[in-house]
Amino acid sequence: MTVTINSDFTVFTVESDLLSSFTGVTSMVLNVEGTDYLIESGDVYDTDKYDVNGTFADGIYAFTLTKTTSTTVTKEKACFFVDNELICEILEEAKDSYNMQLQLDYFILKSASQCVDCNAMKSVYSRLNRALDDNCGCN
Repeated sequence: MTVTINSDFTVFTVESDLLSSFTGVTSMVLNVEGTDYLIESGDVYDTDKYDVNGTFADGIYAFTLTKTTSTTVTKEKACFFVDNELICEILEEAKDSYNMQLQLDYFILKSASQCVDCNAMKSVYSRLNRALDDNCGCN
């Protein structure tokens, strides 16, 4: 499963082979941070894509796509790091000090979107926020 976000951070696009066929499917559910989206075949476009609309703040988002048939349950997982404003905070901090851990944590988050251990990513994100003395937390 691949997750992307549009430039104004209002639409996640989920792409998965699981979405390409609804034959024998009893349910197809996408969970995004605890919110379930029931997917019908008419909701899928370009054969294997589904959009989640909203306003998405900086943070780590966990995705689980579950395809259920009468005989099988198949799951795919993904994590996504939304970075709308955090890079500006990192830049401000970097110009005034040399905090290698801060820069390393940011690099890890930018590089780890293909990982499925969202809890690890959320831990790094929280540490990064603490280092910036930012109380907003993470999703």
